[in-house]
Order: sequence, then C-alpha cells, then structure tokens
Amino acid sequence: MNLTEYTLDKFKNFIACGNGEESFYFSGPQLVKLFESVGFEDMYVMSKGFVGNDLRKNNMSRKEYVINRLKRINNSKKLKEFIEVFINAVLIDVDRNTIEDKEEKVFIADLNKIIKSNGYSIEKIEDRYCVMGNDTYDEPVELETHFEDIQNQIIEEIKRAKYTIWVAVAWFTDQKLFDELLQKKKEGLNVQVIVIDDDINRKYGFRFEDHFETYRLPEQGMYKNIMHNKFCVIDLNTVISGSYNWTKKAQYNDESIDIKHSREATEPYATKFIKLKKSI
Repeated sequence: MNLTEYTLDKFKNFIACGNGEESFYFSGPQLVKLFESVGFEDMYVMSKGFVGNDLRKNNMSRKEYVINRLKRINNSKKLKEFIEVFINAVLIDVDRNTIEDKEEKVFIADLNKIIKSNGYSIEKIEDRYCVMGNDTYDEPVELETHFEDIQNQIIEEIKRAKYTIWVAVAWFTDQKLFDELLQKKKEGLNVQVIVIDDDINRKYGFRFEDHFETYRLPEQGMYKNIMHNKFCVIDLNTVISGSYNWTKKAQYNDESIDIKHSREATEPYATKFIKLKKSI
C-alpha cells in the first residue's frame, strides 16, 4: 500500500489527534502498541517519550512519532495491515467495549475520505473492516491451474474456507457445489452469490435467496449483454477464476480454472464483486 506524502500527513493527524468527534484517543504507550503489531520494537518512557532503535531524538511529539513510523511502512503490505489493526483498536475499545454505531460510521467515513484519493477504500466484510485497493508487491503467489476434475478442485477450496465465500458466475446449476455452500453457511460463514437474472438460472438454478445474500444481475442493452465473470473469492486470500461456470453441463466441457492463494491477487476480484453488487 502506497500513500502520497499529503495523504500520510492527513492520516498522521487522524491517528495522533482523532477525528474531531472525540470518539478515540491513543496514549503514548497505546501508540507504541499499535505500531508493535507491524514489527516495531519501541517503548514509551515518561522522561524521554518515544524510544526506539532508529529514533534519532527523544521527546518527539505524538505527531512526529506517528509520521516517522508511517513513512517507514509506506509502500508495503505492513501499512495496510496497520490500518486494519488501527480500525479494530478504535472500534473495539477495551475501556468502553464498543463505540456507538453512529460513531463507527463517522469514523469509517472520515478514514475513507483520507485514503480514497489514493485509490483505496475501507469495506466491511462480515464483521471486520478491510482495506481494499489494487497493489503490486514482490509477494509469492501460489498458483494452480486445472484442466480436469474441476468440480472437485472447487469443492476442496470451499471446504477450506473459514470466513467468507463470494461467488460470481453467469450460471449456477451444479447441485454439488450448491450443497457445499449450504454446508458452509450452516457453519456460520458469510456466503454471497451473484448470477445473471435469466431463464436458465430461474428454471434450472436454485432459490439462492432462501439461503444466501444473493444478487441477480439483469440482462442489459440491445444484445442482452450479460455478466460473464466466473470467479469465487474465499477469505480474501484465495480466488478461483477461469472459464468454468458452476453448471452441470460445465463438467463435460473443455474448461480450465486458476486457483491463486494471495491477498494481493485476490483483492481485485473482491473489489469487482463489490462493484457488481452496487451496480444493481
């Protein structure tokens, strides 16, 4: 994640001073604890202030300390991780249990105002907030490509899911895949489905709405342009994509899928999923 110097300065003020609503404030030791989550080993000493191996002066202000640490983790995955830790620390305050819903919305809206010009946004996924935005890092991507036994490969990935499963396919008529999603829903996972609203899904598909958060995209335009995306996002860390629709017929077609295990490789698909939902 990479923020401009201007945005970093605004974010520094937000962390050090709050959002003007007095809904959160971090003491010196609490600020040190926040940055400890992304690898810093600092201390806060009453007589010296913020103390760390690479901090060149003592008695630096809160703002000076925060901007120093933000610049050190800018243009890395650690900045995204830090923002998510920061959000959690504000919304689950150990002294007050939780902040009010209204305060939460104001807090997230204010934070989004700061980072949106840099191409990022805060999105709520189930019960936690995540920083969304397309980044490129030198991160190893675990890639699998399959041309055979595709249905079982998808089932195996569904079984491994722990938190969320987002499916966006044109057509969904495969009973086995549907049953696997039902099982995950029973286990408490957040399962969402996007399909096109056409005769095939209405006649041969399932009553997704009875079980999952469901979005049916209408056919559009003179040529009935339809959503031909075929992907599944799992736990914001795995994406299944390729030519394979989740249909009974697809098992007998010459199809392929890629399975990527990587937060950065998955996020563009999660962002697309959210855009499709909002387009209805």
